[in-house]
Amino acid sequence: MLVARPSKRSRKELAGTDSRFDILAGERVLGRLSSDRKTLGATLSLDGQTFVVEHTRPDRYALEDADGRILAVADQTGEVFQITRGDEQYRFAKGRSRLLFDLRAEGGRKPLGSVGQRGFWTLKMHMDLPDAFGAPFQVFLLHLLLGLIAQRSSQLTD
Repeated sequence: MLVARPSKRSRKELAGTDSRFDILAGERVLGRLSSDRKTLGATLSLDGQTFVVEHTRPDRYALEDADGRILAVADQTGEVFQITRGDEQYRFAKGRSRLLFDLRAEGGRKPLGSVGQRGFWTLKMHMDLPDAFGAPFQVFLLHLLLGLIAQRSSQLTD
């Protein structure tokens, strides 16, 4: 299981508009997620590799590796994401609690795992998915959820 905790910022970085999270596997830091609130994109630095999340058009996100190969695509409809990863199809939507989103195979009834907060009073986010999904894909799901949370909060302040 991977865990994301808010990253510490230097004094110069305090006014930044991006959200930063350290990604941990147990106690080992794998890397960082930096989500840009303006472009809705992100940069993932994991185990020395860089991945990018592009907000390619309204309601579509693509996870790309450093060579520009698309690893996964997510189409958003309301608060549900239809995800394509290779020839696999998934649905990422609100799950058992309002703090967690479940990943299900398309047409599947049983969740494969979840992403989100384990408790209301914590800032840590958990990616409780099988290791076969790999860290970049799991952090991509986290980015999608964080973007949805940002959308919700901006609607509340409008």
